[in-house]
Amino acid sequence: MKKFFPALIMLLLASSAMGQTYFGIGYQMGAFSSGLPNFQNQIYRWNRVVYPGFTDKFEYGNRLFGSAFEIGYLSDSKFYFFTGWNNSHYVTHGEGTYKDVNGNSHEGSIDVKVRHNVFHTIGFGYRLNKYVGFGVSPLDWGNFKILYKDAKSTDVLEQDWTQLYKGNTGLLGQNNTFGGTVFLDVYPIKRIRLRASYYQDYFQAKLGLDPYYAFNINSFHLQASFIMGKLD
Repeated sequence: MKKFFPALIMLLLASSAMGQTYFGIGYQMGAFSSGLPNFQNQIYRWNRVVYPGFTDKFEYGNRLFGSAFEIGYLSDSKFYFFTGWNNSHYVTHGEGTYKDVNGNSHEGSIDVKVRHNVFHTIGFGYRLNKYVGFGVSPLDWGNFKILYKDAKSTDVLEQDWTQLYKGNTGLLGQNNTFGGTVFLDVYPIKRIRLRASYYQDYFQAKLGLDPYYAFNINSFHLQASFIMGKLD
């Protein structure tokens, strides 16, 4: 992190000095378009079977929040090309007393995170005017995981984020996703961009749990970004 912020400042300065190159940093919120019914079933099982003694129950939600970064180029013909990264996540919490398989009681304070990171390898779009543009990123690579940690666990490894489902994690492993995104960009003022987007996953995320636990991770987002660089 100590090296990240100086590099970010240099990138911001470079983007302003390179004419048609721009850089964006923003925040987004959204939801999985069809929810995550398999995750909802998992939440139900935790609350009723695995951790019935928890006084603070897990809650199922479909709200996503996260940050977004983008660097791109606006041509004289108003076509723009970009690459970027965005993060979406949802966290739920449960806490209380539970019993292990031997009947011994333990205290638990468990956070569970649904996380989907997406990298737009190459996106392109067209600005109708200085206020509105639309685009598409047909080749998005991502990583989808469900993580958990237990702050009160006696296992040190479980006190930090670890995968709930440990499938194949290689380059083409179960956690990787491939899809595409369409965008609608609106500039209410010059340096502020509002973006509505929809991500379509080309394959369901299975997390190594074939054949029944396939996660449909299509999602939509609303994003607000601050843009640096020349936009005219």
